[in-house]
Amino acid sequence: MLTTAAVVVLAASAAWPEPIVFNDDAGWCWFQDERAIVWNGALWAGSVAAGVDDPSRRGDIELTRYDLQTGTVTRIELHDRLELDDHDAPALLPLDSDTLLAVFARHGNDRLVRTRRVHADGSLVGDEQVFEPSPDSSHGVTYANVFRLTAENQGTGRIYNFFRGKGWDPNVIISDDGCQTWKPLGQLLAGPGRPYVRYASNNRDTIHFFCTDQHPRDFDNSLYYGFVRDGRIWASDDEPLGTLGNQVPAHEQLTRVFAGSPDAVAWPCDVELDQRGYPCVVYSVQVDGAGLPAGQGGMDHRFRFARFDGSAWHDQQIAFAGTRLYPGEDDYTGLAAIDPADTSVVYISTDADPGTGAPLFSNADGKRHRELFRGRRSHADGQDLWTWEPITTNSKADNIRPHVTKPADGVSALLWLRGTLSTYTDYDLDLVGYILSRTDDARLTFGADRVAVDLGARPFTQFVFGNVRRPYLHPVLGPNQTPMTRNYPVAPSTRAESHDHPHHTSMWFAHGDVNGEDFWTMRGSFRLIGAVVPTPHGLKAEYDLL
Repeated sequence: MLTTAAVVVLAASAAWPEPIVFNDDAGWCWFQDERAIVWNGALWAGSVAAGVDDPSRRGDIELTRYDLQTGTVTRIELHDRLELDDHDAPALLPLDSDTLLAVFARHGNDRLVRTRRVHADGSLVGDEQVFEPSPDSSHGVTYANVFRLTAENQGTGRIYNFFRGKGWDPNVIISDDGCQTWKPLGQLLAGPGRPYVRYASNNRDTIHFFCTDQHPRDFDNSLYYGFVRDGRIWASDDEPLGTLGNQVPAHEQLTRVFAGSPDAVAWPCDVELDQRGYPCVVYSVQVDGAGLPAGQGGMDHRFRFARFDGSAWHDQQIAFAGTRLYPGEDDYTGLAAIDPADTSVVYISTDADPGTGAPLFSNADGKRHRELFRGRRSHADGQDLWTWEPITTNSKADNIRPHVTKPADGVSALLWLRGTLSTYTDYDLDLVGYILSRTDDARLTFGADRVAVDLGARPFTQFVFGNVRRPYLHPVLGPNQTPMTRNYPVAPSTRAESHDHPHHTSMWFAHGDVNGEDFWTMRGSFRLIGAVVPTPHGLKAEYDLL
């Protein structure tokens, strides 16, 4: 069902601090997952270095480990100078409580699937392993999408890796022994062209996927949905269409979610499952390329969101996606990401106002840049309402390709690439983002020099710890979102700021060890008066007034 969503764009707020730089040289594509995960007390993110500042890193396949307690960043080289191409970014999967698997491939330049194992402390385990799934194929391997279905293999679990391979189609290999060995199953889909596929799994018994007809420069793509269960391929109306590697369906046999046309060319951005296990997808549509040769279209894209409610699909335009990233790849946008913890939240990268399509020009340098927005879907009066809040504003570089990790241990990460992307083999990008700590009532956003605290989805305060002699809270906002505190640091020239007043009531913060906590600790645990306390196991509500 196609509907129109109402859109509201909010003014910028002070709720988003400067992001953390996790890797100063990182690129990734968006057809491999999971690109980043929270596991064993750390954020792990795979990427491909460009070697802009350090030529020895050119084409390195890297894994970044960010310790959630100490803030320490460790960069792990998985493969030295494989090739400079963001399609080679690794997909990550925990194998056990102490071992992480990274799977990657070149951009079609050989037929090998590559794997590395990494300990929880960041040390490499053994050498790189390679597997050639189709020695007789004339097409190389590209991408990796790795999932474990715990209900399969007699309850011991089976690992799947989906990639582009033989026939330029999506192919799959499986492992029943923790990736010591692989078995090729063959193709997921058949037919001419090369469908582009995005996957999501419940990690138990089902892998969902959305695909296109072909590359959008070659076809006016529609968007299709299907899923894999018990080794068979199904559409959303529960009709089995074939078996993996044997009598596989063509993509046109799947459920069509969106019908493409010359002025509506689809490409998937991200796929997730909602709390009921139903699939949803955010995707881009190019609307200005009808009749134009490659390189002349792509100046007007839209983001759309489609979700399944158990009986029907609901699909709608949710925002303007702006212009192409560069000529020749007219369907490349800044992309979008669904929050796995709450699929009513979507993050987008766009160089246009999400609600009006007006160009976004930065006050910092007068140039048009891609900014990051967070959207939230609500429903009233029979229609969806999308409210967009800017995360970045007036940037000096593009903010592109957002990704949100699945929550673990009470936290997740919002990540994106900041810098310049000229082509998929020519970029100068940092991997940046926030650590998001979640409870039902509070959200903590850990940035580079402060922690922003929202209560009930509204800004409450910021804990500033960077480049200051002592950490401080400012501002503390009341229920009507007006500050309840004076400016900090105080303004000496203003008597009301620099002198106490009879009506002022002081609030004092404990420093040193108080009940096992130290407010002045810049990393780790600290108290937020009357709010929440981060702990290694999530958040707890409490306060100290002295």
